[in-house]
Amino acid sequence: MAKKTRLWALMLIFASIVSVPASVMANMNFTAEASDQIRIVPGSAINLVSVDSNLPVAVINESDRRVDLVLRARATNAKLEVPARTPVTIPAGSAINAELPVTAVANGQVEVLVWLNDGNGQRIFGPETLIVNVNRDVEGILLAVFIGLLSVLLVAGIVRTSIKGRPND
Repeated sequence: MAKKTRLWALMLIFASIVSVPASVMANMNFTAEASDQIRIVPGSAINLVSVDSNLPVAVINESDRRVDLVLRARATNAKLEVPARTPVTIPAGSAINAELPVTAVANGQVEVLVWLNDGNGQRIFGPETLIVNVNRDVEGILLAVFIGLLSVLLVAGIVRTSIKGRPND
């Protein structure tokens, strides 16, 4: 009885060892077949009004399997710093907005080239060009204007109260 159990255990170990490369090969074949079913959707120009932000990159997966990919990006000039790689997971038959973290260095228009690679580094789709209008100072200026307006309203309220006085009860 113990020999049968050992034999079954050895057969299961052998089957699991043999099936691992087959599953890896099936996934590689799927990635090659699905390359025409996965794409980046071109969008309109993006206005970036802060120093650190995330750029939305719309990715569609029309295949019937979940896909783990790497979103690669490169800015065409030094006005915007973009990380070289961002991992994304796209569920089967769906679209996601992948978030690409960026850092604004200077104001102006920047073209960002984005593309998708599989886990092995092979290009699946792209490059697609995103137009980004960088206005990194707008956030600070708007905050200063808002604080200035609040200060003016506070001073006006104090002056009005002191001139008019409080009613006596």
